[in-house]
Amino acid sequence: MVVVTAAIVAVLMAFLFPVLTGASASARATRCVSNLKQLGIAFLLYTADHNGKFPSDTPIYPSTRTDRPGIRDYTGATAAKGPTIWTCPELQAHPETATSYEKSSFLKTYTFNRAANSNSTDGRIFIQRIPLPAELALVFDGSRMPDGSPWNHAYHEGSTNRANVLDRLQFPHQEHSNVCFLDGHVEPVTRERMLVSDPKSLFWWGGSK
Repeated sequence: MVVVTAAIVAVLMAFLFPVLTGASASARATRCVSNLKQLGIAFLLYTADHNGKFPSDTPIYPSTRTDRPGIRDYTGATAAKGPTIWTCPELQAHPETATSYEKSSFLKTYTFNRAANSNSTDGRIFIQRIPLPAELALVFDGSRMPDGSPWNHAYHEGSTNRANVLDRLQFPHQEHSNVCFLDGHVEPVTRERMLVSDPKSLFWWGGSK
C-alpha cells in the first residue's frame, strides 16, 4: 500500500510541478508589470512637475540633484537593500547596483531608454518632442554588461552604437521583455520587436526622428 501511495504521489507531482512552476513565473511577471507601471508613473509625475522636461540619464538619483536629477523620490522608495520596484523578480541584480550611484542601496535591473532624458546627445529633453509617446519604450526588463553580468545602466544610445547595446538586452518572461511605454502602459514585447535595425524605429524614438 505504501508503495502504491508513493507511486500515486509521484504521478500527481509530475502533473502538478509544471503547473506550479508556470503559476510562479506568471506571478513574477505580474509583479514585474506592477514595478514598471510604478516607475512609469514616477517618470511622468516628474515630467509633469518640470514643464514636460525629462529627468536625467540616471533616474535612480533623487530629483533634488542639480546636475543629474532623477525620479527616486517620486517612487516613494527608501534606501533599503534587497529587491525593490527597480528590480525585475526574474533577474539577478548585479551587486554593484547597490553600491554605485550615490550608494543608494538599491539592487537594480531595469533599463531606461536614453532617448527619454534631458542630458545626453541622444536625449529628446522634453516629452513634447515625442510625437508618439505610446510607441516609445521608456523602461524595460534590463540588459547585461559585456561580461554577461546583469546591469541596468547600459542604455540604448542610438544608431552609432546600437548593436553593442541591443545585444545585451534580456527577455526573462518566456522570451519576452516587459516594457513600460512613455504613455505609461506596459506590455510584453518580443525579441524581434526590440532588436530592430531601423535607426528611426518608433519603438526606440517614438517618431522623434
